[in-house]
Amino acid sequence: MIPRGLVCLFLAIAAIGIGALPCVAARALTPSQFAGLRFEQHPGAVLPLDAQLLDEDARPVRLGDYFGRPVVLVLEYLHCPNLCGPTLAGLVQAMARIPAATDDDFAVVAVSVDPREKPADAKRAKAEYLAEASRPLPAAWHFLTGTAPEIARIAAQVGFRAVYDPDIDQYAHPAGVVVATPDGAVARYFPGIDYDPAELGHALRQAAANRIAAPAAPFLLLCYGYDPSTGKYNFLIGRVLQLAGSATALALGFGIYLLQRRERRIRERRS
Repeated sequence: MIPRGLVCLFLAIAAIGIGALPCVAARALTPSQFAGLRFEQHPGAVLPLDAQLLDEDARPVRLGDYFGRPVVLVLEYLHCPNLCGPTLAGLVQAMARIPAATDDDFAVVAVSVDPREKPADAKRAKAEYLAEASRPLPAAWHFLTGTAPEIARIAAQVGFRAVYDPDIDQYAHPAGVVVATPDGAVARYFPGIDYDPAELGHALRQAAANRIAAPAAPFLLLCYGYDPSTGKYNFLIGRVLQLAGSATALALGFGIYLLQRRERRIRERRS
């Protein structure tokens, strides 16, 4: 017999989850698409170093041109109104606090996932972000743009998933950065927007020695419908996250019920 209080909890949570569904259906993206928007971590995967891109000055480059040293790879888009800005700003501040960093120690390569963005956008973004650094940074920062097929090649190897929502002209995607070895292997993932300089420096040193870290703890900070000025998601994505939280709560509640039932049976056998 399931305790009455537990039944009420299940029904309340289910009602919250059901109430979230119409908000999702009103948009182009479905709940299943949201569920897949996370880094599918591929430690050791080799990046497509022959991918053809454009640098800030519209010069043709290959992704491999920036390797031969550890690389911090960022996939974002420069007109993003949500978490891409905080992601890059957090990385700028973290890298500025890594002691004794020089141009030979690392490169930072930010690749736009929006093929509509052009070198002029990249050049403006680079100037704006690096101007916010707490101290002058090495020159090894690069903001690149490219075609959809070339961007997709890079994203597939990293396990980065982005979905375009035409209703609001935004890309939904996870926030985070990737550290790669000098020969282009994925070495470590840093999900989120807050990067510890000591951890980042350690990851770069490990990558320089071609050491591959285990996958990071699963964590999803979605760059979609997020308002950096308030630190909150808008109503749509808030409802989606509420639904995900409801499912977690249901699973937790059911697990508690099973444990209680097991303990009751053990006590009955002992008596």
